Amino acid sequence: MREGRCVNANGCCCWFTSLCLHSADNFTVCMETITAVAWGPLSIWTVVAFLHNKPYRFVLQLIVSLGQLYGDVLYFFTEYREGFQHGEFGHPVHFWFYFVFMNSLWVVVPGVLIGDAWRHLTRAQLVTDGRTPEAKPNKSKTK
Repeated sequence: MREGRCVNANGCCCWFTSLCLHSADNFTVCMETITAVAWGPLSIWTVVAFLHNKPYRFVLQLIVSLGQLYGDVLYFFTEYREGFQHGEFGHPVHFWFYFVFMNSLWVVVPGVLIGDAWRHLTRAQLVTDGRTPEAKPNKSKTK
């Protein structure tokens, strides 16, 4: 890990490890704090729940995935509203590869996991309600 100092827009120094969070960028500071304090431990709990086959594992998966998706949407929308001032708009590597493609993975993966959790939780609710999921007819049976 790289450690050092940076000077933010207000001329104040801040210490960083791998990433400098400027105090002038309140959104980034707030989202990264939430990620470190809440989503990190919640993600570890989710992995442990899956490893031990806990009944609440899909609820955790849904919560973590929705939180990740929400943060990503806020990140993209905030950057859009600020006019993409943190990079060269349209640049083939910095904009299209790093900003659009690499960050889109953090939208696609939670989206898939949300759908997976939805299917599992729906099936569990059907069983709890005394209804079984619709079974596909078996065409091999003859009368």
